[in-house]
Amino acid sequence: MNKSTFVYVSYIRTTPEKLWSALTDAEFMKQYWFGMHCESEWKAGSPWKIVSGDGVVYDAGHIVEATPPRRLVIRWQHQNMPELKAEGDSLCTMELEPAGAAVKLSITHSIEREPSKLIDAVSGGWPKIISNLKSLLEGGAVVLPAPYPAARNKGKPPPSRGRIGGPRGPASASGWKAGANKIRLTFETTGLIIATWLNQISGKISLPPA
Repeated sequence: MNKSTFVYVSYIRTTPEKLWSALTDAEFMKQYWFGMHCESEWKAGSPWKIVSGDGVVYDAGHIVEATPPRRLVIRWQHQNMPELKAEGDSLCTMELEPAGAAVKLSITHSIEREPSKLIDAVSGGWPKIISNLKSLLEGGAVVLPAPYPAARNKGKPPPSRGRIGGPRGPASASGWKAGANKIRLTFETTGLIIATWLNQISGKISLPPA
């Protein structure tokens, strides 16, 4: 069977213990995951889910493997959009490896089908989430308070926003209309980049305990 896979690697100036805590602590997670968080006991066989600030479950599954602070494997199925739920389970593997003063974080997200709308969606979400995580651990603040910051167009007003943060109004066939489906999937799925349920990050940001 064909497989679709997305791989993302980041080097973060922290310790494996602090990075593991950041990846599994629900309250800390909300700071870099745009208000979303995961719920689990983080043990092999325990249930796992991604929940919005309004309590909506976007993804669910179970922990396949948890070896702190080195490796976390999650069996992951989207719950919110029928076409993505129909694709079935995906597998997300997070590996933490010391690299000098940093930790190498490798994320591999795959599914036993090709092509995959789910993998298309998470490929747009993981880079922003992990960039926020890196910025938060290294500097104490996220780099992207919102998943899709307003464009800075000199002399032009910003585009109007739809209910999921996308531009509205006329667009060329090679622009919004041609890419509407992919943008909708990227915005609304996997709990990764969901502007509908975005809770603005506010208040003092605290780092996870050592």
